[in-house]
Formats: sequence, structure tokens, C-alpha cells
Amino acid sequence: MYMPMAVLSRRATFSQLLGVWATTWLGNLVGAVTLAALFKALALFASHLDHARIAVSNNAAVIEMATMRQFRTSLKRLSRSAPEQGEDSG
Repeated sequence: MYMPMAVLSRRATFSQLLGVWATTWLGNLVGAVTLAALFKALALFASHLDHARIAVSNNAAVIEMATMRQFRTSLKRLSRSAPEQGEDSG
């Protein structure tokens, strides 16, 4: 708004007005493309994190199952090797 008023009041030339408008348009274009690329990169990164989170949770379930199996096996071994309640250890 200020540039057109400056041109109408002859404080700026029409070529200066076009130069400011072109610079503003190009700056906005560069900013919009940069933001679009940033949002696209963030979306890809978030998608990668979701896949990684799912893989980690699946691995945690597998590890938990393996740990429970090892725990049960250890309990069975302990129960086999433990002396009977009526036996005297000493």
C-alpha cells in the first residue's frame, strides 16, 4: 500500500514499485517452497519414527516372551534341584 501511494505522490518511480513487488514475490515464493520442503521432510521423518516405534514395540514383545520363557525354565530347574521339604540338608 505504501509503494503505490509513493508512486502516486511521485516519491517513487513505477520501476521501483515493480522492483519491490518482484522482490517480495520471489521472497514469498522461496519461503513457501522452503516451508513445503521442511514439512515434507518432517512428515517423512515422523513416518520413519512410527515404523521404528512399531518395530521397537514388536521387538519388546518378543524379548518379553523370551524372558518369560527363560524365567519359567529357570523356575523348573530350581524346583528340580531344590531339596524336598522333609529332607534335612545338614
